Amino acid sequence: MLGHISSMFRHRWDPYVITALAGQPLRYRALSVNLQTQAGEHLDDSTLTRSLRRLIRSGLVTADNQRLGERDINLYRLTNQGREHLAAYRSLSATYEQHAAGQNSDPARGIQPHHPQSA
Repeated sequence: MLGHISSMFRHRWDPYVITALAGQPLRYRALSVNLQTQAGEHLDDSTLTRSLRRLIRSGLVTADNQRLGERDINLYRLTNQGREHLAAYRSLSATYEQHAAGQNSDPARGIQPHHPQSA
C-alpha cells in the first residue's frame, strides 16, 4: 500500500497531467498550456512527453490518434484506471490538507521555547 502511494508522487508532473485530463481530453499543446497555468511555471516539452509516455505505459492515459486536416494529432484522455488513480490522489491530497490545516491551528505550535537570558 505504501509503495503504491509513494509511486503516485514519484514523478512531479504526473499528478498535474492526470488532474488536467480529468475534465476533458486535451491535445498536446492545450495540455501543455493548462499545466503551465496550473503550476505557474514553465514546462519543457520533453518533460511533458516523458510524463505522457509514462502514464500511457502505466495504463492511466490513452493517446487517441485523430486526423485534423492533413495532420495526425493525439488527443490525450484518462482511462478508467486513470480516473481511479485521480480519485485516490485527490483523497490523499484532501487528507494532507486537513492534516496541515489542523497543524496550523494547533495553539501549541505557536508557543516558542523559552530560552533564559544569561546574566
